[in-house]
Amino acid sequence: MACRYCDLRGIYNNHVYYPTTPPSIETYKTYNPSDLPKRTHRDYKIRIEQITTIPPSRTHDTLISDLGVTGRSVLLEIETTRFPTCFLIDIMHLFYENIALYMLKHWMGCFFKDSILNDQLYVINNKQWTEIGIEMETIRKSIPTDFGRSPRNILHHHNGYKAEEWASWITLYSLPLLKDRSPEKYLKGWSFFVKAVQLCHDQEEIRKLLLLFYQHYKRYYYQFLAARLSVMKVCFHYILHVADSIQDTGPCWSTWQFPMERTCGMLQPLAKSRLHPYKNLTNNIFPSIPCKEYKEHLVYTNENYEEEFQSL
Repeated sequence: MACRYCDLRGIYNNHVYYPTTPPSIETYKTYNPSDLPKRTHRDYKIRIEQITTIPPSRTHDTLISDLGVTGRSVLLEIETTRFPTCFLIDIMHLFYENIALYMLKHWMGCFFKDSILNDQLYVINNKQWTEIGIEMETIRKSIPTDFGRSPRNILHHHNGYKAEEWASWITLYSLPLLKDRSPEKYLKGWSFFVKAVQLCHDQEEIRKLLLLFYQHYKRYYYQFLAARLSVMKVCFHYILHVADSIQDTGPCWSTWQFPMERTCGMLQPLAKSRLHPYKNLTNNIFPSIPCKEYKEHLVYTNENYEEEFQSL
């Protein structure tokens, strides 16, 4: 199955992985990471037409897998919708909750279940991670509140890190804390990613930096070995499309999911009833206004049915 932004073909091995260079023993096609075959809106429409004209069958299922589309989206009815450019990359999840966590697993030596595959020069031992955690706890009181939440011990609390904490780890703490603990070539490779995250408004600069990080990751973490194919998760492929996504949809801060996540975080504690969560939510937000029961068959079929909308 292809990436939704380009025609790079994934390699199936229990899951689908997306290396631009296949393992040395495989015969899959090799792609240039700086010049990927991009998918266009016209490509999507042609492929959707191919899918919808074939009745359900094994051929139909095979074609879905080959073309990377399952059918016609209702969003195509909106004339301004363009696939895939209208469906941007959210860096909150990509950078902060995926890339950062996977890199940490590499450095902690727990990415693979096989301890032999984890035995690499980039792994930092437990003693050094303990020191890093203590240093993070020590500086908590000296970090200005303008920098966000004070750092928590990453050794003990990384499983509970939120996106904001991962962002701080990437941009503020990772390079100084990994210095003299991680070999120079691995630290330099990681610095490409850190600088790209810090400069997410400069398209060409981050395109170059993310490409350098991708090539570093491919060379030292993937090593073009079939046994290490699982390191080439789709999130590492998506970083090659970040600059294009910014060009198509605007700066990352205008499209990331932080506002939605914050809103969900505020609303979630208010919905305590599992049986009637929406009614419970309304009662907690508007405690002095009774919740009116609307008849669904009238709301959605009668244009003259009056609804009452409340505002905060």
